Amino acid sequence: MIANELQMPPAIACPWINEDDWSRWVGADPRIGPTFEAWHTRSESHIVKLTALGMPVEKVAISFDEFTAWANGSKRPNDAAARSDYAALLLRSREQSH
Repeated sequence: MIANELQMPPAIACPWINEDDWSRWVGADPRIGPTFEAWHTRSESHIVKLTALGMPVEKVAISFDEFTAWANGSKRPNDAAARSDYAALLLRSREQSH
């Protein structure tokens, strides 16, 4: 491991959804936002703010079907906290496989 890896904080996983699945996400969690564009703008703004604070952020694509299976198996609701936790789980898994 090189010195820079020791000093870099772990990336914050930002759950990223596909616009094609928007209606499914809204059907499962109406609080996600009124439109894909509104959700996208809010998410991008959040990433910019975190990055400006020096926090590395990584967009993590999440599949509606895979997330739903995980949430049901974990007895988690389909909400922002669960999507964030699932994205973090995927990111950790991806980092450990490298």
